[in-house]
Amino acid sequence: MKKVLALFLTLTLLLTGIPAAFAEEETVVIGYSSNASDENEISKMDAFRQFVEDWNAAGNTPKLEAAVTVAESSVEKQIADVETLLEMGCKAIALSSVDLEGLKSSVDLCLSRGV
Repeated sequence: MKKVLALFLTLTLLLTGIPAAFAEEETVVIGYSSNASDENEISKMDAFRQFVEDWNAAGNTPKLEAAVTVAESSVEKQIADVETLLEMGCKAIALSSVDLEGLKSSVDLCLSRGV
């Protein structure tokens, strides 16, 4: 439960950092890069998707679209997944990292793209 609450807090902080200048019709893609598809991670991915659904259902702007990837414990796949999320135009990405090396590489990649 603490991890799900931490995810919601992270998402809220990320969304407050997205400029309010988006037109109401615009959709902002936000990503979640998971390290595995075990019960814990599936719970967090479901919570992420539910947050996006609830945000949109409440009529908040900008409208959000969720993009989720699963690395299946592969650092190389997670880094590639983050690259894919960036190519999809994600404005924010929550990471549940495989390990610290993958986290650093993923964060460096995001920072180099202004995310």
